[in-house]
Amino acid sequence: TTHTRTEHMADQVARIEAEIDTSVLSPNIVSKYKAAEEVVNSVLEKIVSLCDVGSNIAKLCAFGDQFIDEQLAAVFNRSPVEKGIAYPTTITLNENVANFSPLEDEEPAVLAKDGDLLKISLGVHIDGYTCTGARSHVVKAGKARGGHGAQADAMAAAFVAADVVKKLLRPGTRRDAITAA
Repeated sequence: TTHTRTEHMADQVARIEAEIDTSVLSPNIVSKYKAAEEVVNSVLEKIVSLCDVGSNIAKLCAFGDQFIDEQLAAVFNRSPVEKGIAYPTTITLNENVANFSPLEDEEPAVLAKDGDLLKISLGVHIDGYTCTGARSHVVKAGKARGGHGAQADAMAAAFVAADVVKKLLRPGTRRDAITAA
């Protein structure tokens, strides 16, 4: 009877484990990734809309983090799910590479200037499932948008390079083949 009871308990454990689908393809987890993606995209879009000549970069970063929290408050409220900032809002200017997020009380304040290239990055998580995103934006006075000259050439080259990598990145492709492309 001990053997039978152990088998019965093992069957119960297997049944419970089968009910808790932690596969990345489970509908529950996919919905968390999709909701996180929607938050990332809406926050990026809002920040880009606020990037004008004279915009305070520290205030834009703080706004991005606050807006992430506001957007996350509206999703997955039926059950207790941990959610929050996975990668704080950073806005890196021009030739700098990444992760610039000045303090709001930093003096002098870092302000966007006409022609500045802003690289905006941020990330969120819902129940530990993370989505990050980034956008590049050229600050222009008035209604004009986009870069020109060497700046536009560099942005176009980066876009084409990323597109080539996406097309080559497949199982079985060697990294040196991607680098050579």
